[in-house]
Amino acid sequence: MFDPLGVLAPYMLPSKCLVQSLWRKNKDWDEPLDEADQSIWKDWLEDLMRLSELELPRSFRVNTCPEASIQLHVFADASEMGFGAVCYARYLLPDGTIKVSFVMARNCVAHLKQLSIPRLELQAAVLAVRLYCVVKQELTVNIKDAIFWSDSKTVLQYIANESRRFHTFVANRVSEIHDTTDPRQWRHVPGHCNPADDRPFVTVGHVTCFSRTH
Repeated sequence: MFDPLGVLAPYMLPSKCLVQSLWRKNKDWDEPLDEADQSIWKDWLEDLMRLSELELPRSFRVNTCPEASIQLHVFADASEMGFGAVCYARYLLPDGTIKVSFVMARNCVAHLKQLSIPRLELQAAVLAVRLYCVVKQELTVNIKDAIFWSDSKTVLQYIANESRRFHTFVANRVSEIHDTTDPRQWRHVPGHCNPADDRPFVTVGHVTCFSRTH
């Protein structure tokens, strides 16, 4: 699937997880799926038809107002299945109008070696930083600042703590986050309002909420 902007990232994650599950079970390519895996596959194929209903503006710029103040807001989230990040551009127009547009998203399947949810959430935060670096490099508009959001208070404590020594796994990832961002750029978002949540196609409602409240 050719999806360089990650528009379909939430939809593709279940299929990636299914392939990983079959790999973990040592299934051969020509071996029939068991009933549970067949059900997952059929549900995914049925949802495939819904993609024809998905609409997204190709351009997210407000060309008619060069005076707009532009922020990037990057959200991170994780579950046992995987972790992901999504970036939005938030335009504040001179008349106070706010416009929010999807920019790019990425997700990854959780490693075969099971990690704790806090560590997966930290992986998501690192992915958010890497996503931001790609977007910042590619965009030609003037970005005022960037805000990063996570619903994990543990991760936010990791990032805010600049004196405590962490174990290698945490220390390396916190160091990468600190190399690119300032701890003051990181904020908490309630889980039910986090558009990086891995439930497919919930983003539209959250964008509306996000544009009103921030």
